[in-house]
Amino acid sequence: MERVSIVLLNFMKRVSLVFYLLFLFSCSNETPLKGIWIGDYEMDSSEEEVKKYPHNILLDFSDDTVKTKILQYWASKPGSDIGLYKEAYSLDGNILTIDSTQAKIQVESDSLVITYVNNENDSYVFKRLGNKNSSRPKVDLSGKAFTISGLGRIDSVDFINDSLYIDIYNDSNSIGKIEKWSIAEYGPFSFLLFDKFLMPSILINQELNNEISLTGLFKKEFDIEMTPIDHVLDTTGLNGKWFFPPRNFPPPPMFEIGDSLKFRTYLTIKNDTLEIKKYRSTFKTPLYLNSTREYIWLGTNGRRSHWKIINIEDNLLTISKPSRTSRGDPATQFQIFERVKTSN
Repeated sequence: MERVSIVLLNFMKRVSLVFYLLFLFSCSNETPLKGIWIGDYEMDSSEEEVKKYPHNILLDFSDDTVKTKILQYWASKPGSDIGLYKEAYSLDGNILTIDSTQAKIQVESDSLVITYVNNENDSYVFKRLGNKNSSRPKVDLSGKAFTISGLGRIDSVDFINDSLYIDIYNDSNSIGKIEKWSIAEYGPFSFLLFDKFLMPSILINQELNNEISLTGLFKKEFDIEMTPIDHVLDTTGLNGKWFFPPRNFPPPPMFEIGDSLKFRTYLTIKNDTLEIKKYRSTFKTPLYLNSTREYIWLGTNGRRSHWKIINIEDNLLTISKPSRTSRGDPATQFQIFERVKTSN
């Protein structure tokens, strides 16, 4: 009886050992790709000098499928039909196959390099994205202006609504441009997207006391801070009737004979409308002031859809508008309007 007990005990030990080895084997075969990866940069080695570009792609690997999300404005804007791609993949050694497309990979703890077999001149470097937040961060940007530190291409913006912003200070000698923006979300992560060429991926961390902390990803992680702009231009006296050019400006030669008022432009500015009257034409449009009250926005997204207020005096209003040179290059046009005097 004692011998039978010893045999059963040894058998149970062997069974336990087999299950333990099977558990270790299954753990060791878990794909090293599992998790969320964010594109860091694309490396182009087709020329003598290796060039690096932002790579705005998110990959989420499970055991047998990979989800792909494009982190660019055109793919994430409201109404876009470009969704989340989900595909099967397999990994054999360092050969990754996604939908019959093969690539060589190199995986380290927080770095993934993908080189496609049919294009070995380009490599794509990804960083593993750890969940720094217990929940997805929420930020409120619409109708607010911020200075931005840490992002070289943009130093201040005014998010005039939920899809457009004005790059307001980047070049003090010219009028800021109206561009597009959106926020893309995936799992616990939120990304701020600017519709500009070759922008890094920007991860939103948190909003604290109206200041917003972000992380940029291009070649390395870098900190970005957005701080609210508090000052507001005094636009007292903006409403009223104005004309350009002022009376002390000489008229063009072709108008020296006859009624000189025919070459003038008249503005009628109210709280929410702007009327532009020229000889034989009248145009009326909604009028919005941005949050710093430095820009008049005409409610559209075009080259002539916004003016910058340079100065308001008792009788003179100076504005600048986007324009073009005779060669088609971007330029700024300055205009000084004189207030139409009303009789008491």
